[in-house]
Amino acid sequence: MIPESVYQTITRKLRGRDRMKERAETRLMKARMKAGISSTGNDSGGASGHISDRTGQAAVAIVTAERQLQRVMKWLKVFETVDAIYPPDSNEGRAADLIFRKNKSQQDICRMMGCTRSTVRRWLDSYIFRCALIAIAEGLIDKRELTHSND
Repeated sequence: MIPESVYQTITRKLRGRDRMKERAETRLMKARMKAGISSTGNDSGGASGHISDRTGQAAVAIVTAERQLQRVMKWLKVFETVDAIYPPDSNEGRAADLIFRKNKSQQDICRMMGCTRSTVRRWLDSYIFRCALIAIAEGLIDKRELTHSND
């Protein structure tokens, strides 16, 4: 059984996966613009060589945004891997796509696929559990979260 906190984290990421990379790239671009650095990483000029608090804060903002983008890319890799395991023509892949990308309800899926809600939940649980295992391998979830749960 997947702890509720891990389950919720993954479902939240799955629901936002289509906008995830764009948001992270936008945050990085804004941090660079605020620091006066172009998207190529070149300084926009005017630097005196003195590092001020403002410069340090801008550098921290850029590094933070870059780390967030790297983390997003890892999450996207997790989802691509699970999508390869459960392709769109599999029950698990189709149910996950309908729930997380097309915002269908479990009842809608039951009607569309001719199954019960417990079957849909089992398919989603399998998909999400696989995401959790791969996320652990990518360092996105601490494996202790799966074994020591208060849920």
